[in-house]
Amino acid sequence: MVSPLMVASNWEIGPIINGQNYSIGMPLHPTQTPDGWAFNIPLWPGSVHYVTYDIGSLAGKSHIVMTYRVEADAGVEIFATTAPGGISIGPTLYLQRRDDDWISDTYRWWDSVDARMPIKQGEYQLDIPLDGRWTSVMGTKASDDPQSFATP
Repeated sequence: MVSPLMVASNWEIGPIINGQNYSIGMPLHPTQTPDGWAFNIPLWPGSVHYVTYDIGSLAGKSHIVMTYRVEADAGVEIFATTAPGGISIGPTLYLQRRDDDWISDTYRWWDSVDARMPIKQGEYQLDIPLDGRWTSVMGTKASDDPQSFATP
């Protein structure tokens, strides 16, 4: 049996806010592959913002592990649209509270900046603890507001 995490249609590329997809030039879902799923990063002005999966409750969990592979031709460099020519910053895990209104603080939490991995050819694994190092969309540290961080 295939893990639901490896089924492309269970993932969404977005975010979609008020009917608008902010990942410009991207399909709604990744493409299914024999060993999981994949997507191509679009050329400018395209972008990939969020690739999300509803994992359900994290109650009782202590960390999140993500394994991924980057395939690219030799010499290809990938940069964030916010920092052209800067250091590539690969996947950054984030958590989102149910019923997020896309305005309120403490509804979306990102793992700390030091957890970012490069977008370079190779295989990688992130193993991120569910501790106080997460930061909300407006900069609140989970260690300063553990109740909001723990709210589903």
